Amino acid sequence: MGQKFPRPDAVNFPAVQNKLDFNFEKCQEMDASRGKQIKLAKSIFSLKSGNILVSYIWRNDLEMKSCLAIYSIPKLKLIEEYEFDNELDGTVYRIDSAIQLKNGNIFAICDRLYIFDGESISKGPKITSDTINNAQCEADTITFADPDDIFKKREIRKEARTFRTDSIFEAKEGIILYTTTNNYTINLLDIANLNTEGKVVYKIIEGIGKNKRNYFDIVCQSEYYPEHLYVCANIEFPADNLESLLLIFNFDEFCEYNKGPKKPLEKIQVSGSQNIFALCEYDKKFLLLDTIGNGIYIIDTELKQKVAVSVLKLFLEGESKLTNFMYNYNFGENKKVKKKRGNSFQALYRKMIKLKDGRVLTLSEFGGFYIADIREQKKVPVNGGNSALFAVSGNFIITLYKDTKLQVFRLYDD
Repeated sequence: MGQKFPRPDAVNFPAVQNKLDFNFEKCQEMDASRGKQIKLAKSIFSLKSGNILVSYIWRNDLEMKSCLAIYSIPKLKLIEEYEFDNELDGTVYRIDSAIQLKNGNIFAICDRLYIFDGESISKGPKITSDTINNAQCEADTITFADPDDIFKKREIRKEARTFRTDSIFEAKEGIILYTTTNNYTINLLDIANLNTEGKVVYKIIEGIGKNKRNYFDIVCQSEYYPEHLYVCANIEFPADNLESLLLIFNFDEFCEYNKGPKKPLEKIQVSGSQNIFALCEYDKKFLLLDTIGNGIYIIDTELKQKVAVSVLKLFLEGESKLTNFMYNYNFGENKKVKKKRGNSFQALYRKMIKLKDGRVLTLSEFGGFYIADIREQKKVPVNGGNSALFAVSGNFIITLYKDTKLQVFRLYDD
């Protein structure tokens, strides 16, 4: 981080006046796939009703299915579920994510586009596209045991396709913005017209040089400045050099595919040595960007520049001093530990949560949660939670594990 860079108190970052005693305790746990065989969690989404929407895939020796399920919070009672009939002409289509649209309908992509009536999914979709655009899908091969082979040596091979949507949200009614598996591009999908061909709207950052690869890992509309779209770009290039940028676009122009090349209003270099993994709009003035283990950068949204860094130290309950464990890397002022974005389940948690008392909920590189005081540069581990796939619903945070295990933690008592 370097010795020259200011700390939060030097830029008048807000102090936490009355720290709450968070009751971060696990109050419910269950298997979202309810005992199905081999399964893989894909997404979790907090619904307007206060329930959560989960998507997952399961398989056995004969078939593979994609599923949606809605659970109540905090009891995790199954409200509704839907299983896709997702094999078409010998090709198995797999779900990648599901979201709720601005009008309350649930949207998912499997073997076609699916739009469900509000949160009612069990009766099936009210609208679907005719097909899916296979050119937009990633293809691979899956194998099943031949049920007619008593020796269990023969295999049945099937093509599998997935419409990848790594980061996805409805920008405007009927207009979806999303990135694909590696986040190389930002794409637009017109679901109002059931168009299944995603259009690339932003691809290469101008001026980053040759032999560099940019990843658009965080894409979101600003809460405080809705006319702005924030894009966090991680850049990797030879010799393990890293860089990260915050790009600010005009939101309306970005959502118009035919308005020509997208030019950022601002391009802020966040770091010349670190990647960033999560964003938090702290208030109207400050934006927080987490490097995981190497500090949290503070952006002044009025000045449009990086103004400080919070180098978080671990504070253990019952101890009067700050300490570092080996898994916190090296917080020394003169040394930087480079952490690449990688492909781990925890690598991109994307969203820090601002808590009621002004502290923030962050994630470690191993997935565990911390409650962090940005100004005091302290973080406290919480008991439980270990997944980058999580959602917040009211006073609860819900984590989803790769094996579809759901855990509900109580944040507040009120």
